[in-house]
Amino acid sequence: MLSSLAPHESLHALARARLATIHGAPTPFDKPQIPSAWSASVGRAQPFFPPGAPATWSLANLDSDAQLKRSASLSSQKLDFAPMPYVGTPHEYLNYTRLAYDKFSGIVMNGQTLDMSRSYPRGSFQDIFGWIKYATPGGDVMYNQTTCQAWSLYAPSSNASLYLLTTADAKTPGYAKPVYFEENVTISQGGQPFLYRVKYDFLDWRPNSALPLWATFNESDFTSPAACPLPPGGAVPAPTTRDIYVFHPAADFTLANQDVADALGDTLFMCVEGLAKGYMRNNSVTHWSVEWVPRWGQYENCQGWGAARTCLGDEHFWVGHEAALGVGYPTAGQCVANPLIGEWWSLPIAGKCADGATPGDGTCTWKPTHVKTIDAACLLDDDHKFAEACAAESRAPFKAAAAIFEAGFASEDVAKGGCPGLPGPGRR
Repeated sequence: MLSSLAPHESLHALARARLATIHGAPTPFDKPQIPSAWSASVGRAQPFFPPGAPATWSLANLDSDAQLKRSASLSSQKLDFAPMPYVGTPHEYLNYTRLAYDKFSGIVMNGQTLDMSRSYPRGSFQDIFGWIKYATPGGDVMYNQTTCQAWSLYAPSSNASLYLLTTADAKTPGYAKPVYFEENVTISQGGQPFLYRVKYDFLDWRPNSALPLWATFNESDFTSPAACPLPPGGAVPAPTTRDIYVFHPAADFTLANQDVADALGDTLFMCVEGLAKGYMRNNSVTHWSVEWVPRWGQYENCQGWGAARTCLGDEHFWVGHEAALGVGYPTAGQCVANPLIGEWWSLPIAGKCADGATPGDGTCTWKPTHVKTIDAACLLDDDHKFAEACAAESRAPFKAAAAIFEAGFASEDVAKGGCPGLPGPGRR
C-alpha cells in the first residue's frame, strides 16, 4: 500500500520517524543515480524571518554541475507593494540570481552584481543531491498522482533532514528524475527553535544541460563594480548636501558601512520590512544631514550592528545608491532617480571624511551631521498611526506614511505630528 503525500506537506516529522542516523560509508541500498550536470525549472517555497512567517513561493531556474563545482539559481518574485505604474511590467518583480563555484559566490539583483566571496571565502557551491549516497529508502509514495520513490537523511548533529522523491528518467535511462525535494533545518532565532524549510517542486528536469548565463558570466562584473558615468567633460560632481534617515537600534549611531535612505525610502523599509517582519531591534530613527560627492557607486547591502557591521559588495569609496529594496532599472536604479519607490544609499567606511577633510578633496566622499533622533514607537502610537497608514496604502510610494514620518522630525509637538527628540551620538 502506498503512503500518500499532499503537495507541500511538511516532511520534518516524517523524516525523523523514518530515518536512522547515518555514519561512515554509504549504505548498500541501490541509490538513485542523478547526472552530475543538470538544470531545472522549479516551484520553490522559502520562509523569511521572523520565525513563523509564511513561506514565499516563487518560480526559479536551477543549474548545477558537480564536476565543475558550480551552481546557479534564478528566481523572480512578484512584489505586492510595487507602485501601480509597475503592475504588469517587469518592474513589478524582484529578479534574483545567485551564482557559485569553488572559489566565488555572487548575486545579481535586478541587474546589480554583488560579490559575496568575502562572506563565503571558499565559494559556496553545494551539490544539493550529493547526500543521496548516504540516504535511507522510504518506500513508494504517491505524490501528485505519480508513484515516486522516497529517500531521506537525518543529520542529528545539525538537526537537519533531507527528503527527496524520484521517478525513473525516460530521458536518461538508468538515471533518476527528481520530483520533490525538501530541506529542513532547525535553527535558533532569539533563543527559540525555528524550523527553516525550503521546498522544491521540479517542473521541468533537464539532465546534462546548463543555463545560458554561464556563457556571458564575467567575475570582474562582481569584483570590480562600475560607478556611475561621469558627466560630459569628465569632472567629478561637486559636493552636495542631502537629508537622509536611518532606522536603527538605540544608541547605535555608526554610519560607516551603513545603509541609509531618503524619507520615502526609509518609509518603504519600515512599512514593508521593518514593521511587518519584526525588525524591532531597530527602535530608533535618526535624521542626518550628509555632505557627499553625488557620484554613485554600487550599493552595498550591509548587515549587523555597530563596528561589527559587514557589507556585501565591492564599492569601498563612492557612496552607493539604488532604488529602495533594489526595485529599479537599470542596475537596480543605481544611476537614476527613483521617485515611485524611494532612494537608498550605502556609506562605505573608506569614503568617510576624517577630521579636517572635506568631501571632494580626493580623500573622502561623505561627511555627516546629526539632526534629530526619535523613538520609532512615537510614530506607531495612537496619535501618529504610522503602521495604519502603511496598511491603508499597501503600495509604494507610501506618501501618507512618509508625511507622518517627516512630521515626526519637524517638531517636538505631538499635536502637530511631531516626536520628542532623543539624545544623539555622544550625548546623554
